[in-house]
Amino acid sequence: MANNRSYSRLETDIFANLYESTENKEMPCKVCNISECGICFELPKDAPFLNRLRKGDGLAFSFVDSFRIGDKTETDVLSEKSIIKHITEKKDGSTRIGCYLNKDNFRKYFLHKQLHSLYFFA
Repeated sequence: MANNRSYSRLETDIFANLYESTENKEMPCKVCNISECGICFELPKDAPFLNRLRKGDGLAFSFVDSFRIGDKTETDVLSEKSIIKHITEKKDGSTRIGCYLNKDNFRKYFLHKQLHSLYFFA
């Protein structure tokens, strides 16, 4: 299958929180992958406000990512708003939500994470 993505992705296993603005509710999830301008979340089948999310909706999220580079521990804290580009239900009942965001703060985080993965796996 051809990969038609505009940006390369980094697979990740970070836990995050999604926020619904209308009822001020929080939903834990997992970040599956990130790119320069996008992020993909995986939500469990019993996620509280999953049935209200639609393509084109805004979705706020936050997470903390800590990792080691040599003897030093780096920590990135992200809290951003994104736009839902696609929603895909998986066979196991979980749902993947792909979101777009064009924010300098997120782009800097992605580049930092990308450099770390190159350093770590070199």
